[in-house]
Amino acid sequence: MISILFDKFIVEVCESGYDGIIAVKMCHKISDYTILVFSVYSSPENSPWGRDANSSYAYLLSKIYLADDVNAIFVCGDVNGRIGDLTDTVLGLDNVSDGIPVDKVVNGHDSSLIEFLHEAVMSVVNSRVQKGHDDFTFVAKRGKSVVDYIIIPQDQIPMCKEFNVKSCTELAEHLGLMHLVGTNSRIPDHAILSLQFEIPVVLDRVKTAQGQGRNNSVDNSKYRVKHLPNAFMESAIFRQAILDIIQMIKRNQEEQNDIDAIYEQLCDTISGEMDNFFYIKSDNLLIE
Repeated sequence: MISILFDKFIVEVCESGYDGIIAVKMCHKISDYTILVFSVYSSPENSPWGRDANSSYAYLLSKIYLADDVNAIFVCGDVNGRIGDLTDTVLGLDNVSDGIPVDKVVNGHDSSLIEFLHEAVMSVVNSRVQKGHDDFTFVAKRGKSVVDYIIIPQDQIPMCKEFNVKSCTELAEHLGLMHLVGTNSRIPDHAILSLQFEIPVVLDRVKTAQGQGRNNSVDNSKYRVKHLPNAFMESAIFRQAILDIIQMIKRNQEEQNDIDAIYEQLCDTISGEMDNFFYIKSDNLLIE
């Protein structure tokens, strides 16, 4: 999984300057679809370091506001905030259905988390996606609670297809790893949260240069023009083609049919040049 990630995405740590917050940006090499993932940890409310959750959320919110160049945002982690039945949506403004939380208890970090969700227009995935697959994310002898969340912008919720909470004990038993747990070892008491997320573009490589050709059945094709090659429109052949078209325009300025034909030739010439330098991404068909 890790090798696939680095093979298809440019991955970089873009934020690590605030205690408890790390951000990783993943940009797909072909389509430029960019995902920003924040890993967040907040100390428990009774900890000497857990009494200023507002500052952490304010810093996180500022980073989200500045992330206007990404397509998807995820906030994940142990925030030690129990929001119980409190709603993370604004009545009359947000068009998101409420979930059915398994944890009905709130704690001292609840108001800070809810305020952050309202300001960021984000919602928790827990109990909202694939209802019935939610569970307590922390289970220990002293009790159980939901303090680990996956949080996303509200407009991304329809893209979420599958959500699961699995305890580390369940995973160890499923993978046959229990024999590796020694007498001095302890399985983590926090669960693993997983989310299947469907992105709205095809992320497969398509190139039409060197005679590969473009699939005629493709609709809504878009050129990847974020990174402009230095040689684009600089070749002698392309320049000569443009000069020929200019001469044709000078000679044919009266007949509409001639003008239309010249315009179509100009479009074909530019499209051919773009085919030679850019990848095409399609938002509806997989092309090979």
